[in-house]
Amino acid sequence: MAEKNIVNLPDDDQEFPKVLPWGFFLVKSQSKMKKLLTLLILFVSITGAYAQINFGPRVTLLQSRLSLKNEAAVVSEADPATGYQLGAFMRAKLFGLILQPELLYTQSKSGFNIEGVGSYKLELDKIDLPIMIGYELGPVRLQGGPVFSLVTESKREQPNGTVLFVRNEYSSTSVGYQGGVGIDLWKFAIDIKYERDLTNLGDNLDRGLQAKQRQNHFVFALGYKIL
Repeated sequence: MAEKNIVNLPDDDQEFPKVLPWGFFLVKSQSKMKKLLTLLILFVSITGAYAQINFGPRVTLLQSRLSLKNEAAVVSEADPATGYQLGAFMRAKLFGLILQPELLYTQSKSGFNIEGVGSYKLELDKIDLPIMIGYELGPVRLQGGPVFSLVTESKREQPNGTVLFVRNEYSSTSVGYQGGVGIDLWKFAIDIKYERDLTNLGDNLDRGLQAKQRQNHFVFALGYKIL
């Protein structure tokens, strides 16, 4: 097996005055996510006396595909690739209505092809915060809601096997939505959902080519209710 080269992609943002705005934006994004988590915890605390609360770990398999828009004729979407999520979920249930926030570490994989050059693989490491709102119909849960993401690392594998760290080419935050169904079996919570980005991840591909990039995911999740 050929050994892969790991390369930090050179860019023009290495001077301190240029690095500062990106770092400031990242701190602001983290602050917003913390505020959102605080509001969710406060809501669950207030409704806890009346609602049924469940909490537990969660593991997820992702089938992800990179969606391209306004791409050149020589650029095409690659086949879906498999990633994963690890984290926890909390569910508050009141009169059949469900609020289910999740906090997840995500590693998603997707890619694209450039005709005459080869296949590129994109790997994103993120902290995801889906907030599902739903309703129970017997044993089945119908649910949907927004997903807020903080991108912590972006890597792109070139056709020759070289891996580039390209975080500067991709947005540090993204917003999307999920929708799907779920069912509880004993203490296990099983969910099948579809997720789509509403914001662009980035524009740069390679060799001067550009396209608006968004990820779509099929989500297969398994949780275990400790409470």
